[in-house]
Amino acid sequence: MKNEPVKENMLLEPAYRNKIGKMTFVVSAYGNPNGKETAEDMLLHLMEERVTEELHKRNQLEEEAS
Repeated sequence: MKNEPVKENMLLEPAYRNKIGKMTFVVSAYGNPNGKETAEDMLLHLMEERVTEELHKRNQLEEEAS
């Protein structure tokens, strides 16, 4: 198998700056050209993991209470 060079992350949008009081927030978005999941897929996967963790915690609490 041939080793291909890893491409650098690509800037998707210019950075967004928002100043609140003395604090400046800078938000930027980068894409990974080697990625196989879309941003939406990654968010759904993350949400599924959090829901599964929460259900597991609740089940443990219910078992301990009974």
